Amino acid sequence: MIFPDAEDPAVFYICSNRIPHRFACPEHTLFVAAERVCDWEWKVKGEDL
Repeated sequence: MIFPDAEDPAVFYICSNRIPHRFACPEHTLFVAAERVCDWEWKVKGEDL
């Protein structure tokens, strides 16, 4: 399972065996939960996060 961070839109978690592993998107990108990808800040709308 993949979950976005509640406070940082550039961070997401991937759970494996009930253990969350923290990942950060590359610089100038944000995590888009619906697509499960990091995308450029200028392309991401508030409702996509």
